[in-house]
Amino acid sequence: MNKYRFSFFLILPLLLTGCSNKEEKVYSLSVGAIRKDRGLIRVNDYTGERLASFNTSIEGRVYYYNGDYTKKQLSDLYDDFNYTFQYCHALTDRHYSYSQYDNDGNFIKTIENVYSINQSYGSETPVKVDSYLYQLLKDSYTFSLNSDGKFNRFLGTLNDIYEAKLSSLGEEKEGSLDYYKNGILSSLTNRKFSSFSANENNRIKTITDSLPKTKEDREGLLSFDDENETVTFHRYKDAKKLEISLGGNGKGYATEYFGDRAKNEYPDISLIISSGSSSVKAIGARPDGRDWKISYINPLAKESYSDKYNQSEVTITHDGDFNLSTSGYYEQYFYSYLPDNDGIYHPDTPFVRNSHIINPKTGYSCSYFDQVSVFLNDTGLADRYTTALRNTESLKEAKELFEKLNRIYGIEDSGLMLCRKSVIDHPEEHYSYKRNDYSPLQENGLPGIETKDGSYSGDFSDLDSLPKKILSSYKGSFQETYYLSENRLKKANINKENTKADIVSVLEELK
Repeated sequence: MNKYRFSFFLILPLLLTGCSNKEEKVYSLSVGAIRKDRGLIRVNDYTGERLASFNTSIEGRVYYYNGDYTKKQLSDLYDDFNYTFQYCHALTDRHYSYSQYDNDGNFIKTIENVYSINQSYGSETPVKVDSYLYQLLKDSYTFSLNSDGKFNRFLGTLNDIYEAKLSSLGEEKEGSLDYYKNGILSSLTNRKFSSFSANENNRIKTITDSLPKTKEDREGLLSFDDENETVTFHRYKDAKKLEISLGGNGKGYATEYFGDRAKNEYPDISLIISSGSSSVKAIGARPDGRDWKISYINPLAKESYSDKYNQSEVTITHDGDFNLSTSGYYEQYFYSYLPDNDGIYHPDTPFVRNSHIINPKTGYSCSYFDQVSVFLNDTGLADRYTTALRNTESLKEAKELFEKLNRIYGIEDSGLMLCRKSVIDHPEEHYSYKRNDYSPLQENGLPGIETKDGSYSGDFSDLDSLPKKILSSYKGSFQETYYLSENRLKKANINKENTKADIVSVLEELK
């Protein structure tokens, strides 16, 4: 879990269209911030004023006609929605401890959570946890064993490096060469650049080398006592510190949990939950019979000139229940310049995109896919799918892993959408920055920057004097290709309504 507050703008707000003779009403649900001085769930030892549950915005909407619910029923739903997500967040947080209070402000108990379990690492002390967290850990751990190393629950210490990095982008020491290099690259490309320091690279390598990477390595790290609902976190070889992280799983699991409870209480409910927009669950059909309609933010538009690309292009409609998980780089990313001198990255593609999803085998991000979406009847499981699939590096590998997981979990009605960026002139090529993209930066040969030694249009690896002036900018010609499984392609379309920007999306069947 990420202790910094980021928004996951993976999906535009749900767009609802159609008409009805009755007036359909909407009751909105939301989750308030967790505080340390008030509320039923309180965070301990936190220096800030408030903490967002799962570090994002979580909202719900109940659709109904007059007479379907009483005011008290709707009010109780609101309170339960707020409490459930706050409590689930507290259980899955690895950074802080939490306490539970009653409605009168009386202390009930300290909550045993992932933070508590991590504190017990290597002590051989069983930690008794809530039934919800116990089952989540078992499910997540089992998936970790089944995912060919693409989904690893023991990346907590590695996540710390990226969380700190993402929260301090552009804060290199002013006056340093890296500070100006990154500033120039950001100005030239309208993308976020940051440098991995030698210390950061060394820490990533040290931590990655000590991580359990294979199924055999991960087996036996956690043991579960079903009768007492205790979890024991065993030491892995000589690793001094190992941390469980439920990021990329906890939010979807909580969404599924609340949705199931609401449906049990109100079997005919029409409810949609958007958890940071990356985990979406719709329960029931719209009262007026209209379909749910989902529009995806184009990842390319998020890091390009705001007026050049259509912000929302791909639209998918769905009738009745559905669960959707989406994982993309969007707000939580940066490009690093020559992050490793030992050849982890090919010398012809030194500009590598890094996101909050980390490949356990390398310690760095896989950036083959800009976005991965999975439809299946369990939002928590779908979240695990997307995290694992983001760590694949080809359409073939992604499809094979997707089909393998479907076989393991007995899933027959799932859908997959993979989005990748390509050069328009060479659509078969996945795009990544190359040295010659910047040397020269423009087809007319204009240099990119000017230094005290004169104009410069090299690849930045030999830049040894501070830039004085930007002389040109880089503009690439890209398209986003969305590969959809057959059943999803039939329900998808390109949204060309109300846009003055270029359409760059292409829909293709994943074969």
